[in-house]
Amino acid sequence: MFFAEAKFQGQSDKDVAPGLNALAGLRYFATDRIALFAEYKYNRAAFELPDAIGLKADYSANHFLGGVSFHF
Repeated sequence: MFFAEAKFQGQSDKDVAPGLNALAGLRYFATDRIALFAEYKYNRAAFELPDAIGLKADYSANHFLGGVSFHF
């Protein structure tokens, strides 16, 4: 579920919409406890906020992440 809020000239509106959250990634263990990772995440949702300004919005985001993780 995705949440949106719009405010415009003193008016505001909120919406909750189902959406897509897709994830793909790799994890490489350099040792038993330390790993390197790379991930790609994609989010998508569509909102309708009629009370604020008659707004219809499509949300779409791409995330490219990488780092080091410690496992205990």
